[in-house]
Amino acid sequence: MFIKRGIYLDQIESGFKFNPIVILTGARQVGKTSLMNLFEFPGKKLFMLL
Repeated sequence: MFIKRGIYLDQIESGFKFNPIVILTGARQVGKTSLMNLFEFPGKKLFMLL
């Protein structure tokens, strides 16, 4: 089953409205970093991959 990326983008964006920190979890190589790179952040950004 394939879920469109837009659903995830909306959820991430709504998370940023309440908190400057959003945690994405998931298996390796599913596109977590790619999703975060679609957002524009002022200044520096830090991704912590666990």
